[in-house]
Amino acid sequence: MRFFLFGLALLSSMPALASDWQSTYYNTRRGSLFIDKDSVVEVQGSVRKFWTLFAPRVTVGQPGEGYAYHKALRQIDCASRTSALVRSIYHDENNAPHEAQVDDKAMRDIAPDSEDDYLWQYVCKPERQGKLGTPAGNISQFLDDQVKFTKENLLTLKRMQGK
Repeated sequence: MRFFLFGLALLSSMPALASDWQSTYYNTRRGSLFIDKDSVVEVQGSVRKFWTLFAPRVTVGQPGEGYAYHKALRQIDCASRTSALVRSIYHDENNAPHEAQVDDKAMRDIAPDSEDDYLWQYVCKPERQGKLGTPAGNISQFLDDQVKFTKENLLTLKRMQGK
């Protein structure tokens, strides 16, 4: 059973490396938000599903978010301007994936000027994609570096605390 779960987690993380990740310009002070352009699919009418990836900013010597990066499968209804989180996977300082249970998958109204509003514009208005994001380049190297920085920062914090 453990082998099966590990394999499932490994497979779920593989699309992050083989996709067309777009780096967005959304709230770069918090970290980097990416959208997998290739994953945007119409599932029913005006409803789109797609993957995002968020890598929080790592500040040396400061407590972080508790993870290196986060992948999320999201759903947006373009017509009703609603969104939902469908699946959530956090990667720790060892790049191990941890699936988080999503208890509430109900569609919610999208607040103006929010992250979901930004994603709605990207997913539902394809003509705006060039203004909202740019090709991310070597995402694999970026994620490796993010994991490395997260791990190094945790070690720095432990040394600072005398542990």
